[in-house]
Amino acid sequence: MQGAIDATLLQNIALGRNWYEEINSGTTLQDIAARTRIDTKRIRQMIEIALLAPDVLEDIISGQQPIGLTTEWLKTHDLPIRWEAQQALVASLQ
Repeated sequence: MQGAIDATLLQNIALGRNWYEEINSGTTLQDIAARTRIDTKRIRQMIEIALLAPDVLEDIISGQQPIGLTTEWLKTHDLPIRWEAQQALVASLQ
């Protein structure tokens, strides 16, 4: 079963992307944490969400992700680094 567009998940992906770009430009996690008053662990989680496999991200953007694929689920589960493993894990949520 497919979910609808998850605005919270999309916002967190965008936030994670922004923070990822900041890190690539030389900003530290501690700098971001001090500015945003968000724990570095949470910042890392949002960056990891933003770096999901491209097809998983496309499904999220179009609202075609499995209904169980939410920000909360992603925060409480370790994501594999390899995109193929991510795809298999996400597919198991259906």
